Amino acid sequence: MVRLNACWLLVAVLMAGCSSAPTGRTQPAPRPVPGIPEPDSSTVALPPGPERSLTLALHDQANAARLRGDHDAAIATLERAIRIDPDAPELWLLLSRVNLDAGDPVAAQQLARKALQFTGDRAHLEQQAWGLIDAAQRQTDEGLDPKSQDD
Repeated sequence: MVRLNACWLLVAVLMAGCSSAPTGRTQPAPRPVPGIPEPDSSTVALPPGPERSLTLALHDQANAARLRGDHDAAIATLERAIRIDPDAPELWLLLSRVNLDAGDPVAAQQLARKALQFTGDRAHLEQQAWGLIDAAQRQTDEGLDPKSQDD
C-alpha cells in the first residue's frame, strides 16, 4: 500500500512538472500581415518587450545629448541602441541627424540611406530620410564638410 501511494505521489509530481506554467521564455512577436499597413505614428516604433524600453530610453538619451550639442555621446548611445535593434529606422535617422549636426554630411547621407532599408510603408520616416539625404547633399555641395577641407 505504501509503495502504491509512493507511485501515485511520483506520478503527481511528474504531472505537475508538465503543466503549462510559464517557462520564462517569451513568445515571438507576431509578424505583420502582408497588405495591412502598420499604424501611422510619429512616435518611435520599436520592438515590444524589455528591448523596446531600453532602446526607447537610449533614443531619448541620445536625442537629449544631440540637443545639448554633445555629438560624441549621442553617437555612442545610438550605436549601442542599434546593436540592440538594428532594424529600427528611427535610430538610423537620429544617428544621421547627429552626424549632419556634427558636420559629417557623408556619414549622414549613408546613415539616412540605411534607414530607408527599414522604413517599410511608413511614409513619414521615408520622408525624413530623404530630407536628411537632401540636407547632407546640400551641405556637401556648399563645401561645409570640414573633413573634405582637410585634404
